[in-house]
Amino acid sequence: MSLCWKQFEKTDIISRQEEEKLFYKVWIECINKFGIQNKRELDSSKTEIFLSYLDICHTNNNNNIKLIFDILTNYNFNLESEIYYIMANLAFLKNFKYNKNKLDKLLSSPIIDDISFNNGIFTIYSQSCGDYSFGVASYFFKDNKAVIDYIKRNKNKLETRCHYNTEFLTEQYPNLYAVTTKCLSSFANYRYYHSYAYDESNDIVIDLCLNAIMNREDYERLQHPIIVSQIQGKDIDTEFANIDKSFYDLSEIDTRLLIIALYKEYMLNQHKNDKPKLLNKVNN
Repeated sequence: MSLCWKQFEKTDIISRQEEEKLFYKVWIECINKFGIQNKRELDSSKTEIFLSYLDICHTNNNNNIKLIFDILTNYNFNLESEIYYIMANLAFLKNFKYNKNKLDKLLSSPIIDDISFNNGIFTIYSQSCGDYSFGVASYFFKDNKAVIDYIKRNKNKLETRCHYNTEFLTEQYPNLYAVTTKCLSSFANYRYYHSYAYDESNDIVIDLCLNAIMNREDYERLQHPIIVSQIQGKDIDTEFANIDKSFYDLSEIDTRLLIIALYKEYMLNQHKNDKPKLLNKVNN
């Protein structure tokens, strides 16, 4: 096991394992309270449990929605992750005007007050989390065939390819920054590694996982990122070449942006550990 993987494990793997336990507890409470049953649930992963939860929560006119959110809140659920879920659904709608059933389902969420769409911009209104506006990336990049082809080709897996998405985008636009962070996860006690592109001149974030473009302030309010690495696309090759090859194993982690970030984090921790400890003054 490489030092890179061990660094990754400290945050991401442990967080996912703990979140899976929490989602399982939430699901069990839902079963006990509402009599919801599914034989697959006992063997489900966190992701599958989360999808089951979404199927229940986002059903129009479901009288149990608020109660389900009350259960989640008891486990310190991160409400902004609900905004994230809504955004991910909206950004891939083929036609906003003719998706009433889908919109009704999203509006059934107890933290969503309204949704609007004008000139390629969605706005989500929420008293609980504040309002969020974002542009649809595939709309704003419609004249860049390479980007559009990439989004279409990877549509069903964009959300799980953040580091690949970001490196691809910064190859297209080398002056964009590739930002790798530790973002707040579905529960407020945990974080995961996430990359996105940043346009410094316009102060906007481009996150192809969401097919979204947002101003930086709103994006940071949504994701609560702790920045680990921020480098321009044109510098990725150099940064990666300077990493000690004994640090990583490409069979474990093969995304350069994540390896660069983990290396920076590891070296920072080493530097902190190498600082001489202050000795308490001894009075004779």
